[in-house]
Amino acid sequence: MSFELHSARLLLRPIQLEDAEGMFELNNAGDVLKNTGDKPFADLDEVKLFIKNYDQFKKYKMGRFTLIEKSSNKYIGWCGLKYNDETKEVNLGYRLIPQFRGKGLATEAAEICLDYGFETLNLEEIIGRAISENTPSIKILRNIGMVFEKSFDAHDSICHQYKLTYTEWRNHKLQLNDK
Repeated sequence: MSFELHSARLLLRPIQLEDAEGMFELNNAGDVLKNTGDKPFADLDEVKLFIKNYDQFKKYKMGRFTLIEKSSNKYIGWCGLKYNDETKEVNLGYRLIPQFRGKGLATEAAEICLDYGFETLNLEEIIGRAISENTPSIKILRNIGMVFEKSFDAHDSICHQYKLTYTEWRNHKLQLNDK
């Protein structure tokens, strides 16, 4: 099974060692980690170790995809589905290098990942989370059809959780096709 996905502007593929520099740049770019609670990578060796140990695709046939902008062939971030063993939830996540934000690329990538999750993996629901201050991320979750589910405390902030079921996804896609 190939884990390579495409859209008009993006190539999505599993993270590879050649992505280490891009991932390091992403995690150290401006406000990228501000809303996540994650710590930045200390150096390229730490990034490479993370990539070598990343097993979501092997275990669950899903994971965080590297995003490559087709027109420039540049690493621009990542997007994908992550299975959480503890909660048994599938979470949609995305991060883009700041210069690539505001162009609809995260929304485009998120829609491809949702389609993969619902149509290929036959998932019943997918969640997405963003802290309340991260309004661009919340806008993306809403734009892809996710519906607010609940709020909770996380990373010294209020986190909003959104959810999308397979049926809601199909209806959202039909509405998009009718426009």
